[in-house]
Amino acid sequence: MKPPGWNPEVLWLDPELDGGQMSHVSFLGAFDEQMGLDFARRGPGARFVTSELRVPLHFLFRDDLTGTQAGTCWVYHINFDVTRARLDGRVDNAFAMTLAKGYYGVTGRPFRQRMDEHVESFRAGEGHLLHSVWRQLHASDIDYTVQLSPVLTFETEDEAYLFEERVVESSLAPRGLNMIPGGRGGIRFLSKLGVPCEDREEVDGALEIAIASRSSITPHYRSAHVREYRPGKFTLVSGCWVRPRDIAGLTPSF
Repeated sequence: MKPPGWNPEVLWLDPELDGGQMSHVSFLGAFDEQMGLDFARRGPGARFVTSELRVPLHFLFRDDLTGTQAGTCWVYHINFDVTRARLDGRVDNAFAMTLAKGYYGVTGRPFRQRMDEHVESFRAGEGHLLHSVWRQLHASDIDYTVQLSPVLTFETEDEAYLFEERVVESSLAPRGLNMIPGGRGGIRFLSKLGVPCEDREEVDGALEIAIASRSSITPHYRSAHVREYRPGKFTLVSGCWVRPRDIAGLTPSF
């Protein structure tokens, strides 16, 4: 049963309406242990860093969602709330907006398992743009909350990919932290780079390979980085693909 007039799928399909702003149930500290955070150390005057699991309310009104049925694909969102740091002038508006747009992904694995994998990539010094910016944010002594949210589930990969293509339009770097287009467009992009990738479950590894490439001849990714432009003042220098047009038909929008 859904409340009268409730149509969450329309809201989620609008890239201009940030999914993280919808009504949700919040679980603060849900991933703090995996991140190596000790909540007891945070007090008055101390730096504030935590994690937040956000479950959109529309999940509570779906009678067809079990989260375990075969073929279920999750679209999820990871972003960062740096409101405190922005109001204190430690983070500029453009950096805060990029972090708020964050990263959208698709997985056929259980949602919690996929989030644990992202947290592990953050801690292990692995991963791609999302994890690199996350580590630099963490190392820069900036107050932040990392927000991890399921968005929608779909019965087929094709449905999930089509939805991801839409939402990634709003989070594609430099606007957000997605390095490549969403859905099958991202897989085609990586294939044209010559990086093996057959489905979205292999994207993280493929992006690591692309970031590791430093050739001046073939297309490669110039990594984004957090820059302290004045003492205690931070911004994000956007990453970009270098020489992407060396491959016919490879014309990313970023």
